[in-house]
Amino acid sequence: MMDVALITANANQMRYLIEYQRDSPTFYVILSLIIISLMLQIAVGVSLIFKGRFDIKGQSKSLNARRINNYVVVGVFLITIINVFIAAFSITTTTPLSQQTQIAQITQT
Repeated sequence: MMDVALITANANQMRYLIEYQRDSPTFYVILSLIIISLMLQIAVGVSLIFKGRFDIKGQSKSLNARRINNYVVVGVFLITIINVFIAAFSITTTTPLSQQTQIAQITQT
């Protein structure tokens, strides 16, 4: 379930970035990090499916299952690091208080 939540959050971040932050100085950096994160998440999901095929009765005796497990661990680590950078470089623009006051006055009339 965490994978689905993270994919959904990354897709939502991408949508917000494309809609509201096209002029941001970090637009391309964040967009590329989100795309890399999504691709890694898909690769980890597919790898887990293949690992399940090699893992018989919960015992990972197959060399392929152990190798895939190592790739999954590295992939999850990279996804975590990339999402930390996405959160660090995301710029949220806030409306200045004077504009909020003007908007409130316009909507009241």
